[in-house]
Amino acid sequence: MVLSGNCEVAVWEHFAIERTTDTPEGWWIEIPHRNKLTVNVAESWKVLAGPSVDYSDEIRNFWAFSKVLDSAEFMALAIPKCDVDTGSMETIDRIISQLSKTKETVFRKRNTLEIFFPDYDEDPRELFQIPEILAWFRLSLEAGIPWFYFLHGGGSGTPIGLSLLYGCACEGSTTERVGAGYYLHTSPDARADWLKTNFHSINVFCEKNGIGKEFNKKACECVMRFLRRHLEDRPPPDCQNFRHCAVM
Repeated sequence: MVLSGNCEVAVWEHFAIERTTDTPEGWWIEIPHRNKLTVNVAESWKVLAGPSVDYSDEIRNFWAFSKVLDSAEFMALAIPKCDVDTGSMETIDRIISQLSKTKETVFRKRNTLEIFFPDYDEDPRELFQIPEILAWFRLSLEAGIPWFYFLHGGGSGTPIGLSLLYGCACEGSTTERVGAGYYLHTSPDARADWLKTNFHSINVFCEKNGIGKEFNKKACECVMRFLRRHLEDRPPPDCQNFRHCAVM
């Protein structure tokens, strides 16, 4: 579109590469004066671009959700079964995108995310026994999801998301039934590969979002505290099962 100096007249042309001409100053395309921008061109534009869509409600819902997300101290994200079945990272990618929309937000949301899989609540198997869940977690590592930056560090309780990531994505692990729960056994090489993959993902994420080494280090320290606790301590006799408490 080209506007006149006072913006009272506008003319337009549908871009087509075969109608362009290259010049030393750049490309140009001829825009006929008869193609005036009036209400009469609406039908022509619908043919070219499709009908217009009003996104007002969707935008308002997005802003409302973002406001809740911004004010939350901790978050629990439900990963839908359709994502697991298709190997899709759509849900987690969308949330990470929202949590990373500003520097202030991405700093505040470090180690505040838990994930769970509500569609499997009626499944008698534990999550680490479900092949689709294992495959989804391993695909998430291949996709570079920065789990170490966002997953909740735990504190005095057991960090569910980190436990799931460890139990489902650390290759070659075996489990031991202890009381009402399970204890996960892993080899040093498997743990090293798991750490290396996730450290790479968090480094890429931090560099992309301009996050300094100090924040990166603090996020990784949460992971190392979790791992040391797992390696040094046996689970208590009253440890809950993997679905709700994950591994110790």
